[in-house]
Amino acid sequence: MIVTLLGWGWTVKGLFYLTCPKFAMKSLTRASVERTYEFVIAGAVLVGIGLVIAYSLFTRGALLS
Repeated sequence: MIVTLLGWGWTVKGLFYLTCPKFAMKSLTRASVERTYEFVIAGAVLVGIGLVIAYSLFTRGALLS
């Protein structure tokens, strides 16, 4: 369910940015070398979610078959 919600959220965000490019350009100005920690934190959270999902599948035997 988490993956589905994230996927739909990113789809809606992408469509919003395609239809309103001014907001997309505004968000790009936030990205700088000084703020790279935000990307690291987001990446770590997504890796954690992936590990939880993989562990859940592994314990159910879904990855072994």
